[in-house]
This record gives sequence, C-alpha cells and structure tokens, in this order.
Amino acid sequence: MLGAIDEAVSAGLIEALPDRIEGYRFSHALIQQTLSEELTPSRRVRLHARIAGALEELYGDEFEVHAVELAHHFAEAEPILGTEKLVRYSLVAGERALGVYAWEEAEVHFQQGLNAKRVPLTGTEPVADSETAALLFGMARAQQAKTERHDFQTSALQRCFDYYAGVGDVDHALSVAEHPSYDGVHYGDRVVLTKVFTGALALVPHDSHKAGRVLSNYGLLLGLREDDYDGAQEAFGKALDIAQRTEDRPLEMRTLAHAASVDNYHLRWQEGLSRALRVTELSQGLEDLHNEVEARYFAMSILMSIGDPTGARHHGAAILPPAERLRDRFLLSGALWKNAMVHRLVGDWQAARDFGDRGLAVRPENFSLNTDLAMLEYEVGELGKGQAYLGQVLERMRQSPPDQQPLNHAYPAMLIPLVARITGVDDLLGVAEGA
Repeated sequence: MLGAIDEAVSAGLIEALPDRIEGYRFSHALIQQTLSEELTPSRRVRLHARIAGALEELYGDEFEVHAVELAHHFAEAEPILGTEKLVRYSLVAGERALGVYAWEEAEVHFQQGLNAKRVPLTGTEPVADSETAALLFGMARAQQAKTERHDFQTSALQRCFDYYAGVGDVDHALSVAEHPSYDGVHYGDRVVLTKVFTGALALVPHDSHKAGRVLSNYGLLLGLREDDYDGAQEAFGKALDIAQRTEDRPLEMRTLAHAASVDNYHLRWQEGLSRALRVTELSQGLEDLHNEVEARYFAMSILMSIGDPTGARHHGAAILPPAERLRDRFLLSGALWKNAMVHRLVGDWQAARDFGDRGLAVRPENFSLNTDLAMLEYEVGELGKGQAYLGQVLERMRQSPPDQQPLNHAYPAMLIPLVARITGVDDLLGVAEGA
C-alpha cells in the first residue's frame, strides 16, 4: 500500500499525507503538474488504480470523509477498475456536499456518477437500480438550489419515486415526495407533482406521521397550482394535527410556512402573517434554515401589502443570515429583493440600490429585482439608469416563453405604464398591452 502512495507522490499525482504516513509535500503545485505530465497515459491510469486501492485501504471506515479524493482516483482509473466504486464514492461525495449547502460541488459529483452509469438527467427512461435513483434524486436537489426554477427537473423526481414505490421502498419514496419546497412546487410540473404526492399518500396510513410529511407539500400544490384554497387548508390542517400529535416541530414549521405562502397568494393576509410569525417563534433554537427563510419572506410580503414597512424591515434584517448560510441563490436573491423593495417604498434609495446590487450579483436573472430597480431610478429622476434597467427587463421578456416564465411578461405589463406616467412618453404602451 505505502509503495503505491510513495510512487504516486514521486510522480506528482498526489501529495503525501503527513498525518497518516511518513512522506513529504511538494513546495509548489507546478512541480506536481510537471511530474504528472511526464507519465504516459497508460501508466497514469495504472498508477491512479494503485492509488485508489491503497487510499481505500488506508481510509477504511473513514472513507466518507475522503469520498471526493477517492472518487477522483477511481474516475481516473475507470479504464482498468470500471465504474462500480467511482459511482459509489461520487454518490457519497455528492450527499456530503448537499449536507453543507455546497450545491455546485454536489452537482458535479452526482453528474459524474450519472455519466459513469450513462444515465441522462432528463427524459422518461425508467430507473434501473437504487444507485441511479439516489444519483438522480441528489441531482434534483442540487439543481433546485442553483438553477433557474423553470429548469427544475421534476421528471427526475417522478422517475425516482416510481422506482422506490415499485420496489416497495416506502421510506425513500416518501423522501422524494416530501422534498419539493415552495419553489419546487411553484415552478415544477404540477401533473408530475400531483402523481408523486397522491402516489405517496397511497403508500401510508392516512393519519400517520409519514402521511403528514407528504400532506404539507400536497397542500402547497393545491393552494398554488390548483387554485384550491379550501383543499389546501384541509391538507395543511391534517398535517398540522399530525405534527402536533407527534411533536414534530420541523414538520409544523414547514406546514405553517407553506400555508403562509398560500395565504399570501390568495390575499389572506392576516391568516398568512399569523402563520409566518408562528414559524419564526418555532425556529428559535432549531436550525431549519429553509422554513425560516420562507416564513420571513412571506411575512415581509404581507407586511408591505398591509402597510407596515417597519415590521417588514425587521424581518428583512432577520432573513439575511439564514438565507446566506443556506446558499440557495434563488432564496438569497429573493431575500435581497424584498429588502430592496421595502427600502424603496420608504424612500431609502441608496439602501434599496445596495440590496438590489447584492441581489443581482447573486442571481443576475432575478427579473423581479431588475423591474424594481428600474422603477426606483425612474421615481428619483435618474431616467438614464431607469432606461438601462427597463431595457434589460424587455430583453429578458423577449427571451422568455410565456407559458414557462409568465412573470417575465407580467412585470413589463405593469412597469411600462408606470414609466409612461412618470416620463410622459407612451411609445411602449403597445409592448405592455402585448405582454
């Protein structure tokens, strides 16, 4: 074992591990690169294979901590060793990255595993085994946090769910069904999600704790995508009863946060605010970043709608630490947008610009934020800056299919008439009417 590692160190493929074995470390990465380039391709592959086996033996039961390193060497040695352990360690590395909100890193590892198994992320090809299902489910979770929501791969969730349900793995099937958050439900394929949620509910007793986990998401789907407020309240009520009976505080938080978003969508502001505030109370002492961010986001929306900017700014300050820790670019840019909006509405122009700039740095595609910044500059008389933002809004509208990204057409329809009112120039009203 040590001989393989010594040879790899000498060849520049790895650094020595001074905490594990006697060895040395190159003083400059270029030395490693130069030595590695001198190896023939076949020798490099053979040496990676020896390294992979030696490190696997060395790390033993602590392999999860070193999964990234192991996956790398097994990938380089794939022509000799095949894909079995490459897939195994790619999956472990991806799950560990998800655990620390390293979404981009997780996506790389899951994609490496899918490539090794020659499984496409998109499409309707049935899942063949549990490893493929785990890779697809991991990829869906990673992409939801880092891609535009209209690109959310709902089909991957259905393929995973169908596999787990088909082999009788109820726990993993429920994990898939309870995964979609507010964003996943709002932007995912509602037909697919309906099949997943109703299919999951059919697997478990109707009043069980497992059913409560699914009902929380099903209520969100009914309220946002099916426009069924009463049906959503029934699902939320059942989920809350189960959460309180089983003393499951995270489930209670998630259900209340989802219910607040549905209340906001249906203009039930007092009910929504009460639920959102209850989530912030329950979040004390419990690290549930996603539900806390979601609840404060809708608390801000509702407080601005009912004319309480002071309350909205309080939640605006409180939402940023958990949103930054979560590292979900969609949620963080949304939190910064809400902060920009409330500061614009009270006339704190520079703070609004600062939050807006931060939000666009996180997610330049944030259409809502571009629209708000355009409005700000026109309101304060900076017509040139306003026109620049308006141009970006119109360009994004032209690039957006209305059936997939309707908000990218709704915002210009609202913005253009307001700009015409301020400037007295009405040459874009036809564009607004078309939008």
